[in-house]
Amino acid sequence: MNIFYLSQARLPSSAANSVHVNKMCDALAKQKHNVTLLGYKGNSDSDIYEYYSTTPNYTIKTFDLAEKTGESIWLALKTLTWLFTRRQSINLIYSRSAICLFAALALRKPFIYEVHSIPRTKLHRFMERKILKHKHLQTLVVITQQLKNWYLSEFSFLQENRIRVLPDASDPTDPNVIAATLPGNAISKVGYVGHLYPGKGGELIIEIAHEVPEVDFHLVGGRNEDIARLTALKPPSNVFFHGHVPYKQTKSYLIAFDIVLAPYSEEVNLAKTDVDIGQWMSPLKIFEYMSAGKAIIASDLPVLKEVLCHENNCLLANPRSTASWTEAIDKLLNENSLKEDISKNAFAHFCQYYTWESRAQQVTQVLHGDELVLRKAR
Repeated sequence: MNIFYLSQARLPSSAANSVHVNKMCDALAKQKHNVTLLGYKGNSDSDIYEYYSTTPNYTIKTFDLAEKTGESIWLALKTLTWLFTRRQSINLIYSRSAICLFAALALRKPFIYEVHSIPRTKLHRFMERKILKHKHLQTLVVITQQLKNWYLSEFSFLQENRIRVLPDASDPTDPNVIAATLPGNAISKVGYVGHLYPGKGGELIIEIAHEVPEVDFHLVGGRNEDIARLTALKPPSNVFFHGHVPYKQTKSYLIAFDIVLAPYSEEVNLAKTDVDIGQWMSPLKIFEYMSAGKAIIASDLPVLKEVLCHENNCLLANPRSTASWTEAIDKLLNENSLKEDISKNAFAHFCQYYTWESRAQQVTQVLHGDELVLRKAR
């Protein structure tokens, strides 16, 4: 099957959406589909497949970034024009971009729409209504049950069996990866990997570090402006900022940590926006932590508990209480059997449910269903 994946991701970039779309295209291609990924050209000349540790078994087409004003409309039109000349070869369109998919409705091809948060504007909501009511929609993919519940309540015409909940995922950690060499003198290393914009928990980690001076805290990732914002809080000497590292190198940091943190606030804003995704998120880092077999401490939030279970594959802590986090760290460092059990359970749950391969297989179940064949002919 020829699948064309439409995205607004910059390729390559440090954004989580760029990781997601490349990993999904790689996994779908491994399911024996011919996959083409479309998106913006990134600011780096790095080899995209190497950057994301994917195999070159799918095709990547990038468009140069237009002026900032109207760039989404520009991308949608470029995407539609490019697809129109190849319309005879299209079996399925898969998209995370509402505007690109809205334009592509003109092609009258079967499609799958994936969403990671609710629509942000009236225009976004209008486009989604048209997309979700379209006869060629095969299924709506959402990343959490909470997001599915929202779509069912807001778009009453949607049938529950037309929505598939597929959390984010990760690749298994290569056993040959060498642990990163970390600065600091503490025996115990607590780590965080990901962006540091508001709501991600950088401020909380600094508060925790003040209370646990015998432990080193390592923050991997983050834009320069976010690191500067956190540095202005005068973190103690046991906090180390490593800045942005290429995606493929993050695993070497993960395996060097004893404990990993996911200290999300109730409200989490997308980078450089005021869009709150805290209620709907399925963070990539959770699954990357699990794939590395690490003991996780995460915020006690309903959406995270769709994947995480307290004292089974993680410890949950109150995102508004520094003491809750220091107690959890102390518990894991002093109860080695609990730490090992949580690590093993997290890895086992990852292997069973949360690999990119497993996610692509569940999408493939839709692609090979009778429903696709029937709807394609209309």
